[in-house]
Amino acid sequence: MLAGQRNQQFTLSMRRRSSNYDGHTLKDCEPSFEGKTITESEDQGKPCASRFNVDMVLDIPALAVAFFMALMLARFQFVPKLEDKARQASQALKASASDWAVDEFGCTALHRAADEGNTVEVERLLQSGLDIEAKEAWEETPLHIAARKGHADCVACLLAAGANSEAMDLDDRTPLVLAAEAKQEEVCRMLLDSGAGVAGLPDKDLPPVLNQIFLERLLTPVKET
Repeated sequence: MLAGQRNQQFTLSMRRRSSNYDGHTLKDCEPSFEGKTITESEDQGKPCASRFNVDMVLDIPALAVAFFMALMLARFQFVPKLEDKARQASQALKASASDWAVDEFGCTALHRAADEGNTVEVERLLQSGLDIEAKEAWEETPLHIAARKGHADCVACLLAAGANSEAMDLDDRTPLVLAAEAKQEEVCRMLLDSGAGVAGLPDKDLPPVLNQIFLERLLTPVKET
């Protein structure tokens, strides 16, 4: 019987842990003895400082993990974009010396890319700042060359970048006239659709391809929109 009472007192003392919080001695939350709540405690309604401290300690690792995951997510989202921009800028700087070089015929890298029909290179050179209206020895622009060679993709790229479709070469020929002389019908139609002209060339001097396209468009009824 005596041993049982001691065990009960020990259990009670273990349940009545105390900690100092704001100058008050607080007992553990919901202390009990033999399954019953101790209602006579004057600190019964106060928050449990021990549990508050434990919750804070347990929350610190969770906050640290959340912060670390947010940093990693930001790194994977934004750093690759910055790296791509830095790589592109670095490539542009590395290629600038050769891009600006002009050969013995006055051709720039943009003329050569247009002559080859290399649309990707044309776009890169335009982004690097090369003059889209630069003229070589025969006063042909990159658009003249791309049109004469029939490189429709390059022609579209240059037109989209603002190339002058009315520019004239040494013989007063526009890109449209050069394309027609080379029988590049697809490019001729593309240039006509963009509003390109022949710079006042008389009808009798127009290449046969242009006369044929003009006749087709004259006879084709306009579609109502």
